[in-house]
Amino acid sequence: MKRSLLGNKISIIRMSWSFKLIFFFVFISGLALLTSCEKDDIEAAGDIPGMGDADGELLVKEPFVAPEGFAIEGINGVGEVSTARAEFVPGKGYMQSVESATSTRWGDYNSYGCGGRFIKIKLSITNSKPYGRCLWLPRGLVFEVSHPDYQNGILACWLPLWVQGNSTRTVIIEVFCINEGKSGSDISVTYKIKGVTKSRLMMQMLNRFGWRMINKEFYYGQTGGVSQLKSMSGSDLQRYVKITEVLQEAIWSVTNRDGKLTEEQIDFIESIPLMPEGSYPSELEEEGYTPPEDWNEYGVEIAN
Repeated sequence: MKRSLLGNKISIIRMSWSFKLIFFFVFISGLALLTSCEKDDIEAAGDIPGMGDADGELLVKEPFVAPEGFAIEGINGVGEVSTARAEFVPGKGYMQSVESATSTRWGDYNSYGCGGRFIKIKLSITNSKPYGRCLWLPRGLVFEVSHPDYQNGILACWLPLWVQGNSTRTVIIEVFCINEGKSGSDISVTYKIKGVTKSRLMMQMLNRFGWRMINKEFYYGQTGGVSQLKSMSGSDLQRYVKITEVLQEAIWSVTNRDGKLTEEQIDFIESIPLMPEGSYPSELEEEGYTPPEDWNEYGVEIAN
């Protein structure tokens, strides 16, 4: 009887150690898997796929899909064609497009967004519904260029665009460059809207800009199909140009450098006024939130 009890105790002890070993190995395996996932999420400024000089494709959280009833087409670059890409015609030299940067034709479209020093993108939005609606383009939306020698672009702030019912509207979107040193936009290249960037470092930088008045709409009015300065003194132009310069350098600090900003850059960014209360839905940053269709463009009263 004593031997039987002793044997049972030994068996229980052995089983206990077996369970402990199993638990230990499961714990170690889970820890290794967690560590591996964390390593996959680690990124370094200047080495983000598709940005700066880094190889690879632009990574997005999910592909961009326009809301039902909207279609976006004709996503082309705006600007002069360099002689390296322009068409050479014997006896006439290099021929520039009628929509080059020196032409007035592309200036006939309303211009939105922030950036544009190097990348301006023309696109057409069709609204197949019988009533006017607002299309929202999200912060962090990346535009992939069709040629490797040109810069990809990124939208720095949420952008509402109003389109009348059963109609197509063509606009110019100004975005920031994310490949310092490459060519800016021109009419020889096209762009693809990929989705919101998956880069944690880039989104941290864009969130630093936050809901500040960085978009062109706050400094230019959209009158008669043309973007015009709201202030005849030119102070709005100077302010907007300075904003685009500082923010472009901040974005390049993430894509091509060490990701650090100077105190002067930080002070300037924080000096940009916040958007007026009510000019955007406060829920836009919430996961799964659907932006409202009945919303006006920034600083503009839209008649449906």
